Amino acid sequence: MNTNNKGNIGVILVLAGAILTFLIIWNLSSHAVGHYSEGERTGLVNKLSKKGLFCKTYEGYMLVGNGQNIQPEQFYFTVKNKEVADKINAKIGTTATLVYDQKYFVSACWGDTAYEIIDIK
Repeated sequence: MNTNNKGNIGVILVLAGAILTFLIIWNLSSHAVGHYSEGERTGLVNKLSKKGLFCKTYEGYMLVGNGQNIQPEQFYFTVKNKEVADKINAKIGTTATLVYDQKYFVSACWGDTAYEIIDIK
C-alpha cells in the first residue's frame, strides 16, 4: 500500500471521529438545554405507539378543541417514560390532560416531536 494512501485514511478517520463527536455533543447538549416551555393540553387521546430503531420512544396524538363547530387540532407528542406511557394507553379513547415540556431542539433520538409528555391528569 502506498504511504500516501495511509495518510489519507488517517485524515479521513480523524475527520469522521471529529464529526461523530460533534454530533454526539450537539445531540446531548440540545436535549439538556433545549427546554422552551411547559404546559398542559386537554383532549381526546387517539393514538400511542412505541417507535424507534435505536432510541425507543412512545409517539402519539390527541384531538384538542372538540367543541361545537370547531375543527379539532391534532396535538402530536412524545413520551419517554414507560409508566407515563402506560397511563396514557389506559386513557386512549377518552379525554385526558397531558402535562408537557416543550423542547427547543428536536432530535431523532429524543422523540419525533418537541412536546415531551411528563405526566397525565
